[in-house]
Amino acid sequence: MICTITLNPTIDKSSSVDRLYPERKLRCNALLTEPGGGGVNISKALKELGANSHAIFPAGGANGHLLKELLSEAGIAFSAIPARGATRESFNITERSTGAQYRFIMPGPSIQEITVIRCTDKLEAIQPTPHYMVASGSLPPGAPPIFFRACCTDSTKTTGKTDRGHVW
Repeated sequence: MICTITLNPTIDKSSSVDRLYPERKLRCNALLTEPGGGGVNISKALKELGANSHAIFPAGGANGHLLKELLSEAGIAFSAIPARGATRESFNITERSTGAQYRFIMPGPSIQEITVIRCTDKLEAIQPTPHYMVASGSLPPGAPPIFFRACCTDSTKTTGKTDRGHVW
């Protein structure tokens, strides 16, 4: 099994217009709404390839609820850790006349230390133990800059638990 962890998941919204013009109302095609962000995207790709994964991520607000709903509909196993701030969103517009894509990526909410700890605790508790773990995506404000390195450190062999001091 493969487990993914994403500290800054997103709701990806995309559409297209014939051409972008400044200061005009632009009529877009239908809106496509998908779950996204680092490891969530990896879990989606694995599902398309016929492999199972388990996605771990913080989720908050209406976008957090939508993220869980979309992943459930896609048949992707996940553990959503409650978060204070609303899950972020991104907006992509493709200009059909040129094929150019414009990507507007919003910042994520600040993450609390307890949320990061709960995400890593969930990772350690996944049964059966995953064969592979993928930590991917941007880090939200407030996340420890060494989060990805800390995910790769296996202190459980010597202490029986993760040493949180290395994360914060």
